[in-house]
Amino acid sequence: MEHKYIEQMEEIKCRIASIEILVEVSIARLYLPVVTESIYLQFRKILELIAMASLVVNKEAMEEFGNSMQKLSGEWNGCKILKQVESINPEFYPVPIEEKLSEDPRVKAELENKTSGFLTKDMFSELYDKKCGLILHADNPLKKQTNCEELWDESPVWKMRIMELLNTHQINLVGHEGFYLVHMQEENHKSVHMYQFEKIETLGS
Repeated sequence: MEHKYIEQMEEIKCRIASIEILVEVSIARLYLPVVTESIYLQFRKILELIAMASLVVNKEAMEEFGNSMQKLSGEWNGCKILKQVESINPEFYPVPIEEKLSEDPRVKAELENKTSGFLTKDMFSELYDKKCGLILHADNPLKKQTNCEELWDESPVWKMRIMELLNTHQINLVGHEGFYLVHMQEENHKSVHMYQFEKIETLGS
């Protein structure tokens, strides 16, 4: 399970890096709608990867509760996948974390939930359905046209929200008191790392 989740996160990193390169080298050479559409296509795929990653880590629970994985094996819509996973594990969504130095010498870092700046579940739906959905098809000339300049201006904010969600995040599994902590990269390692935390009983507890 862990390696599958890491694979999803590594692909997300590659797609975010591709967005940054696309913005840097293409805006002066390509038609603005083409660049904008390419960026939002990557956003859409990134959101689907987040949804698929949630599916991977909750696979056992979904099977245990009688939800057929076959039912979702052909599903590609990120929002629909999230709703299916949420029906089994309401706390499935990645929890963005800040790590702060601990005053306790026995503890390396304190984990605190971020309170703002990241992609929330509501924002996930807005970006996937309302924003990315605008670029899937050519505009009907008889209807309102897609505002590519507005989407272009918003794109750095959406990218930052995704990164703030995932840079360091916690995964909660249904039926488990422990959790996984995920680093998209570390000081001396660029690859994704996952750490499992388990509740332990201490003497006198």
